[in-house]
Amino acid sequence: MALFEGYERREAKILATLKEYGINSIEECKDICLSKGVDCDKIVRGTQPICFENAVWAYTVGAAIAIKKGCVKAADAAAAIGIGLQSFCIPGSVAENRKVGLGHGNLGAMLLHEDTDCFCFLAGHESFAAAEGAIKIAHNCTPKGLSAPSLRARDYNYFIDRARARVRRAARCARREPSRRTADGASSPSPEGAADSRGGVRMKLLEERILRDGKVYPGEVLKVGGFLNHLIDDGLLEEIGKDIHAHFSGDGVTKLMTIEASGIAIACYAARHFHAPVLFAKKSKTANISSDCYTTEVVSYTHGGKSTVFVEKEYLRAGDRVLIIDDFLAHGEALRGLIELVRQAGAELVGCAVAVEKGFQGGGDELRAKGVRVYSLAIIDSMTDDGIVFRSEDGSAS
Repeated sequence: MALFEGYERREAKILATLKEYGINSIEECKDICLSKGVDCDKIVRGTQPICFENAVWAYTVGAAIAIKKGCVKAADAAAAIGIGLQSFCIPGSVAENRKVGLGHGNLGAMLLHEDTDCFCFLAGHESFAAAEGAIKIAHNCTPKGLSAPSLRARDYNYFIDRARARVRRAARCARREPSRRTADGASSPSPEGAADSRGGVRMKLLEERILRDGKVYPGEVLKVGGFLNHLIDDGLLEEIGKDIHAHFSGDGVTKLMTIEASGIAIACYAARHFHAPVLFAKKSKTANISSDCYTTEVVSYTHGGKSTVFVEKEYLRAGDRVLIIDDFLAHGEALRGLIELVRQAGAELVGCAVAVEKGFQGGGDELRAKGVRVYSLAIIDSMTDDGIVFRSEDGSAS
């Protein structure tokens, strides 16, 4: 049975490497590690919750090789782990030719070497998993005066989201030059920075629609029923779905989750691009609903009071990688309720994506401060009779 995706393409090379160290199978590597009290699955997923299954096994193989080699120093163990990582590089691939696995091991060895006093790690392109690993090393291992950095979860998640957005923007520009309309109707290249880290042109599209058709009511209520969550603008939601997918496309999402009813449409448009099902938490039980459910209470500031929401256990399982979707984020109660359901199921939370965040009500920032990855296409910093002010890319009001 295949242990992970792409197993058949890697198996021969991995087994050949293991044979050099007297190990007969990949599964045996796990037994070797556990016999020494090393739970690679727990360590890897604790460092990079969105990792793929092959990453867990790659580090398991590497750790088993380190044990077989009799490594007693952290730097030597890291280099040996790199041998295991290299064995997972597909034959003939760029990763194999550039010896990416050995490079990761050697990087870890440099960080852990007894002569290391300090280091600076620059993560470019999609090297976020490596950055998270380096940061965890700094937090947990302090060889000879190496000071572990102080890095708040909120700052780190913000950095990661900003960096990923810039990578996507560069990729879009490489494929085609975005354009804008001048006063005379002619098309010209978009100026540098026109695309925003929270969704680029699609975010601007949503902002413009809110300014044009949104209605502000007393009590800090924004009505967008004419295009987003009552009367649905198919074209707008298609763009929103595309942008959410672009932001989380590399995270292995297996299920999108929302709460009835306003988030369902957005979730369905996004799901078409993920090729994953949508699960929505219900607010009322009917005769055909099983009693075997995950439940939690959610406070609604729009409708007032609390409601119990639930999902049937058969639809939310421990192996799911869940992306939570909603139309609005204000105080964050709905998202917290959905996150609790994910936790009860033992599933993995990839992150949360919302169309409109009321930044002035603080729910999004509170979740980010707790390490939750929250992505909003449009963030409103203030909303009065005089107008709506959106948060710009640099975090300031605009």
